[in-house]
Amino acid sequence: MADHLNLISFNRLMKSLIVQFADRHAECIGIVVEYLLKDPVDSIDIFLGATDTNTDEWFQFFKRNYEGLIRLNRIDVFPQKNYQYHRVIFLTSSDYLMIDKLNPIIKLIDYRNMGALVHQYTAGIFRENFLNLAITPLINLPQINMKFRYFKERHSYSDSFEPSMRFFMTGWGEHIDFEKINNEFSKSGIRCLFISKRETDTVFAGRYSNIIFCKNISTDDLIRCFLFKTCLFYPIDEGLYVKERISGSIHLSASFGTRLYLPNEIRKTWLNIDNFVGY
Repeated sequence: MADHLNLISFNRLMKSLIVQFADRHAECIGIVVEYLLKDPVDSIDIFLGATDTNTDEWFQFFKRNYEGLIRLNRIDVFPQKNYQYHRVIFLTSSDYLMIDKLNPIIKLIDYRNMGALVHQYTAGIFRENFLNLAITPLINLPQINMKFRYFKERHSYSDSFEPSMRFFMTGWGEHIDFEKINNEFSKSGIRCLFISKRETDTVFAGRYSNIIFCKNISTDDLIRCFLFKTCLFYPIDEGLYVKERISGSIHLSASFGTRLYLPNEIRKTWLNIDNFVGY
């Protein structure tokens, strides 16, 4: 009888699940956590397929950041239908487009609602009976807040990563106008870091006199950039960042309160964020 009552009590708890199969999008955990907190969830399980150090550092950051507000549990295997999740949200559109290949795994999850955070509208055909969410109005889908709450008192970051450098950029290298920004930097003698998480962006290294390319820096050092430096966003004209895709520079700057310089055309979309400056 006692076991039966414990099972009833257990099933009254409401949990949600965040799933990431694609690599290196763990910085979006906070956005999805904020969305899931609109329900009275007791805890959130997080499955992160990527096993790199930076992914783990992002998880540790968010676990620490939401301590006392919601319990985040990193799981390695899915429950064998011994629990029904209220919501299951995939971190990226790349994840969600892989669902057909992942059906054997998906069938292990008992859930009420399933959806995904879509990053790029042209990534594929969106499925029916699936909650498609976006964090930029450039993607014509239901919008959720792109900001997560940063609780400064729960962290201990210092300005220890390249403290002499005042500016930094990040994003997809092929969609950044390096020529334009380097010319502007050359006029004033400013040097700027470009931080990439993709190996393909190394082809740009050494081409521009005033841009220093960094790769594979730690998540904690990236966070230090957002906390202690000014972020610059110079997308190429008519590129994906202008037409439909949001840059991590935007949602992370919004969340951390980073001063961000971005084109006026894009600035108009985020007029409610005081730390954004148009050019």
